[in-house]
Amino acid sequence: MIPAVAAANDPGDEYLAVLVARAQALRVADTRTWQVLLHYRPALFGGWRSEADGLGFFNAGRAGKTDPQRELEATLSAFRTPAVTPDARKPPEQNQHPQCRFPARWAFLKTALAIDSTRLPDQPCPLFAQWRQAFSAEKVTLVYASAYANSPASMYGHTFLRLTRSSGDGNPLLDYIINFAADSDTENGFVYAAKGLFGGFQGHFYTMPFYVKIQEYSNIESRDLWEYELSLSREQTERLVQHTWETRSTYFDYFFASENCSYFLLELLEAASPDLRLSDQFPGATVPSNTVRAALAVPGLVTGNARVRPSLLATMLARKRGMAGNEVRAAEVAAASGGSAAAPHLSPLPNARKCCRAGWLMGSRAGFVMASLGEVSGWRRREARDAGAVAGIVERSAVV
Repeated sequence: MIPAVAAANDPGDEYLAVLVARAQALRVADTRTWQVLLHYRPALFGGWRSEADGLGFFNAGRAGKTDPQRELEATLSAFRTPAVTPDARKPPEQNQHPQCRFPARWAFLKTALAIDSTRLPDQPCPLFAQWRQAFSAEKVTLVYASAYANSPASMYGHTFLRLTRSSGDGNPLLDYIINFAADSDTENGFVYAAKGLFGGFQGHFYTMPFYVKIQEYSNIESRDLWEYELSLSREQTERLVQHTWETRSTYFDYFFASENCSYFLLELLEAASPDLRLSDQFPGATVPSNTVRAALAVPGLVTGNARVRPSLLATMLARKRGMAGNEVRAAEVAAASGGSAAAPHLSPLPNARKCCRAGWLMGSRAGFVMASLGEVSGWRRREARDAGAVAGIVERSAVV
């Protein structure tokens, strides 16, 4: 079906009709790439249904949620619209051309349909360009966080993606992450459980600096992190970033047991590399640790060995096991008194041991987290000397 706009006697409309006919002939709407970019799944009684629930994600409106061909044609029509004139009265998001709102779709259709840029030119996208530049992503790492019993949504762990920045000087703390989470709107335990189980919450993709998640997971919630670098190419990494931007226009109904953080993270990886079939392995319950195993089972997807980031608590307990009884007592006394009462216990020790025990003591105090923020450069020097010693890395900074 050719959009009604193509019936007008306009050269642009004529080219739109050509593109629609080409898309139909090539069956572009049936391709795996189009399906993963729109999150289409086979419907229960035939046809298709997108798992994206916010209608802003579809150029064809409600019809686009269930009709891949109609959505494709509406998308081509939207991409042909004139450049957007900025209006200061509107939010920045509303001053975007459709090509800018859906850069992954635009990049895919330009290639799939061999679009002539002189007849359907690229539109300037300053907002997306600025957002994309903040990441400067060149690599993608899958991160698994251990279980957190105080949160029902994290009782079986959590996964997110870390984007290695080309301009981050090799310091992962400066990277950004892509996280999927439910927007909880209640503090009532019964309502929370019911809405979580039956899709009552809206889930969104979020981006934030990695050190923020380190602070939350490792330092506050005492959760260990396992990192698995993925072998995505630069082109696939770029598509992942583009599609993350596209999801800003929608939400996904969130189910704790099935369509949860780890499930939609797999779909994001499939948008980056459509050949992957990770989410298909989880038609029912989706346990985060099982999604990591699914990624590990794909030949060549994970490069090298996992990197472990022990939590601050795990690090302090490991360091405590290496201390003598009087050193432990000195630290406990100092933690309770502010430090001065520990002097008799520490005075017989060599200076190096005093420094080491004082480091353990500081780590046991809440102020150590903030004090350590200034020690990133020291951590980098330590890591360069002994990259294989995880405990040594943590010794230099509780941020890691």
